[in-house]
Amino acid sequence: MTGQIVDTDIDGLLTAALLHDHFGWPIMGFYDKATLWLDADIEPPLDLTSVVWVDAEMLWPGARVLSQHVPAQRRSDLRAVGTLRASVNPSVIAGHAQVGDYANKYPFGTFQWAWWVLNRDPASARLDNGRGVGTGLAWMPDGGFQSVNGRFRDNCIRWATQHMPGSLMSPLAHGDVSDVRASVREAEAWLQQHSGVRRGWVNHQWRMPIREHLDDAVDLSDANGFGQAGLILGAIKTFYAWSRELVLPPRYRAWRGTWMKSQLKGLSDGWLEGANAHRIVSGAAPNPRDYYWTAPGSPVKSGRALSDILPGPAYASRVAV
Repeated sequence: MTGQIVDTDIDGLLTAALLHDHFGWPIMGFYDKATLWLDADIEPPLDLTSVVWVDAEMLWPGARVLSQHVPAQRRSDLRAVGTLRASVNPSVIAGHAQVGDYANKYPFGTFQWAWWVLNRDPASARLDNGRGVGTGLAWMPDGGFQSVNGRFRDNCIRWATQHMPGSLMSPLAHGDVSDVRASVREAEAWLQQHSGVRRGWVNHQWRMPIREHLDDAVDLSDANGFGQAGLILGAIKTFYAWSRELVLPPRYRAWRGTWMKSQLKGLSDGWLEGANAHRIVSGAAPNPRDYYWTAPGSPVKSGRALSDILPGPAYASRVAV
């Protein structure tokens, strides 16, 4: 791999910083399920064999993914959608789908999963004996601190201690998890103080606020959402005392898709074929009722469509998935 394209929330940033420290992979861009902001110096189409998509469920043929969401509506989808065979995803590996087994899915963020997959020592996460900023960051991504104190508590503890022995959450999951939210609050306060980014936080989660730029490259000389992401990444690096310098691209171009939602029993007929034949870019089920996916065409006439930068059928025929 030569680079990573990252989700725009705190889970994506934490995971990207970890992968950069471990492998040296730079950040090439950001993807929020509707828009891909790519380094303006990269000319299309993307070479998907050199890109890892972080915290985003890409279904485009040839994509390599490190994530944790539930991308399948039914278990049969895991076999039918070829890209999922190149996904490092606990929900995929465990065979979980939206229909039938959603309550037992992986309940945490991509950051905790990546730390465990990389076999990083939990002691280096500065868990502070179960309290403090390190513990808060271990439970923060994707609201694990809420799930462990709600109706998914038993599933959280199983994943933290049995399915992922030695995970970041394991020390606290073996003991009292009633005050884990206090640690998450402390971690949020620490990140705000050391990054200077105090906006964009909702329920101890941060998502990049990005203005729409559809035609020209975005210059990062001003303090926009990309600049804020860089400040938070710098604070993460400081906390963990990671040595690799992570520098974001100075300019981005936006490539738009159409974000869609289904509350029906399933997606439209033929969606499996669509995922294998360039009619679906990415997709995931955030809960047992809804499924979100992105079509490659741009909803804005003046915008560049995702289909203009993602390689087409001729490329996919050369890529084993």
